[in-house]
Amino acid sequence: MTNQRKIILSLAALLIAFLGVTLFVDIGVVKWFNCSSPFAPSQDKASDVCKELKNAP
Repeated sequence: MTNQRKIILSLAALLIAFLGVTLFVDIGVVKWFNCSSPFAPSQDKASDVCKELKNAP
């Protein structure tokens, strides 16, 4: 395997890892902001979506 191919594969792996971590963090932030934060409206906190998310990991 040439050095150029190793570099391309490692950059692709880093990009996939970065996107995965970013997606995981974004979902957690959105879930907190909409369901748990002090800024969330009471109707959002009581919504069916937030009730389901409380049971999710």
